[in-house]
Amino acid sequence: MFKLTLPLLFAWLSGCSASGLVDGPGQTNALAGKNWVLRELDGARVERANPEAGTLRLQANGRIAGTSACNDVGGDELTWTAGASGRTGSIERNQLGTMVTTVMGCLDARAVASGGRFWAQMRNARSWSANANVLTIRFPDGSAALLTSGPRR
Repeated sequence: MFKLTLPLLFAWLSGCSASGLVDGPGQTNALAGKNWVLRELDGARVERANPEAGTLRLQANGRIAGTSACNDVGGDELTWTAGASGRTGSIERNQLGTMVTTVMGCLDARAVASGGRFWAQMRNARSWSANANVLTIRFPDGSAALLTSGPRR
C-alpha cells in the first residue's frame, strides 16, 4: 500500500506551484469564476451595453465560458492554465471540442457584433495576463482584448 501511495502523492504535489496554485485544468486560482467584461477589442473601445457585448469567466475546471450579448457561451473547446504566478497563463483550443452558444435574438446589434467578433477571436487566443482589475487576452496576430472585472449578469 505504501509503495502505491507515495508515487500518487508525489504526482499530486508535482502539479502544485510554490504559490499554492495548480498549473493545469482543474486548477485553483483567484481568477477562477470571476466575471470579466469586454472593454476593448483589437484596439477599439467596446461600448457599455445591457447586456454587455461580451463577458468571460475562467472556470475552476479549466474551461472558459461567458456571454456574447444576450447569449451564453460555454463548452469544452477552450481551456486555460495558469503559470506559477497565477497572473499569466495560456489558452488552448481543443479542435475536437465544442463551443456551445445559445441563440436568442438580442436587441442591441452593436453588442451582438462586438460579442461575436470577440468569441470568434477567442478561438485563436494563446495567452492571458491579469492584474487587479484588467484581464488581457492576446492573439497570435499581436492584437488583444481587454476585459475589466465586473458583476455577473
